[in-house]
Amino acid sequence: MLSASRWVFLLAMCLPDSKAIINEEVKIIKYPDKQQEPRLENSEGFASDLRSASVQDQVRALETRSQHYWECALPSLQRLEKNKNISGVDDTLFRSVESLKIANLYFKIKDYESAKTYAQHFLTVKPNDAAGHEMLGQCHEGLENKIKAFEEFKVSLSLNLNNKNVLKKLATLAIDNDVPLDLVKDKYWIERIEQHLATQPAERFKLKEKLVKMSQGNENYSKQYEELLKAELEANPQSLDVHLKLLRLYKTSGRIMGAYVLTMNKTKKKWTQEYVWYNEIVDICQQYEAYQAKANLWGDEGKTKFYENYLHNIEKEIKFAFQRKGKEVADLEKSLSLFDEVLYKYRSSVPNFDQSASLSEKLVMQHYSAQLCFYSLLLLLKKTQPVNHLGSVLDHALVSNPDSFKEKLSGCVPPILLALNPGLVLEFDPKSHGTSGPDNIDEMKAETNYRISQCSLFLGMLKKYGFVYGSMKDLKQ
Repeated sequence: MLSASRWVFLLAMCLPDSKAIINEEVKIIKYPDKQQEPRLENSEGFASDLRSASVQDQVRALETRSQHYWECALPSLQRLEKNKNISGVDDTLFRSVESLKIANLYFKIKDYESAKTYAQHFLTVKPNDAAGHEMLGQCHEGLENKIKAFEEFKVSLSLNLNNKNVLKKLATLAIDNDVPLDLVKDKYWIERIEQHLATQPAERFKLKEKLVKMSQGNENYSKQYEELLKAELEANPQSLDVHLKLLRLYKTSGRIMGAYVLTMNKTKKKWTQEYVWYNEIVDICQQYEAYQAKANLWGDEGKTKFYENYLHNIEKEIKFAFQRKGKEVADLEKSLSLFDEVLYKYRSSVPNFDQSASLSEKLVMQHYSAQLCFYSLLLLLKKTQPVNHLGSVLDHALVSNPDSFKEKLSGCVPPILLALNPGLVLEFDPKSHGTSGPDNIDEMKAETNYRISQCSLFLGMLKKYGFVYGSMKDLKQ
């Protein structure tokens, strides 16, 4: 029996440019394992053995050696395919047996166009081969021809119904919005894919959503889509993506009241993209305010409560906007201007505010006024240095070169002093005051403590570097 190294050498002997190929194949047989380095043996006396061997045997031998060196093996396989008439092997038989193997090698090195050509050669002889259609589908997928890939995977799966790998690929493409589905022709495949995705609720929802959106334009579309989104929210109430989709559906269909009610949902928890959520809520609040004013549906109590909720949401949007990379100063200025406007409307919603406002209403006004000053301070610092929090400002602006920032930072003192006012939040106690206070009182207390600690730190640094004078107690007073 011939050794592996002899098979490679003999293969090279029957092909053109033997010396070049021999040098190429030395790379393949070198170091097949770490225990022993095989040597290239003398080829005399073995040429006749090669001519008596079939092309399939030659390819199989080379393919075996190329399992870990297939990039080196590929050129020889190409030459072998071009020299297909050696040993009298029929061209049709050669293509049917070997083209799929070569396609697989091309696919491994991501040469999808060449792999597709060989797979198509194979399918001209074996059109009903499941593996051939799977390979062709993979080539189309690699070339981003998603529709053709989807069709090939359907053919492959129809020829081998138990191929879970192809079913998985088919499901992935079925969810893709770039791949159209025919509700009639693809009914069988849609049902199979739904069964396959039974244990993957997120992917199954995407498929259902795509199927519903295919009926967009029909009179029942909005209702069907709403029912699907509500059902998904019941199953997954913490999904930010579904919340946003339902909000946007209400907005596009003009149901502002439904959208506003959804924003009051108390079941949601913290999301990684909270800015996106609060940005949508602020937009809903603006539309809801215009809707209520146009319909003249405001009542004094309802109006005040609405603006309190509005303040809470816009303050959150600004908070997360400062943490968001790449947020433009102009956008922050616009948000702060809206914050100031809503704060004024909240105060105006209570007739004769100074005398008739309740303790809870005064607490809300004081808290959000101080928060407005705090965010105004952050905006001033952001204009001074491209940073998003006070610690970085201190490092860059004060510690490194304080004199160059003296003029710019002088305007920071008034908002610092105003933001240091804790108001009624920290001393508020529902039992002693006989009222429950705002719904988010605990959150307000945490925000107040953070604001005061940051402003006190910054004020101390300004005093240290001579930007302000006097004791900290006097400054705070």
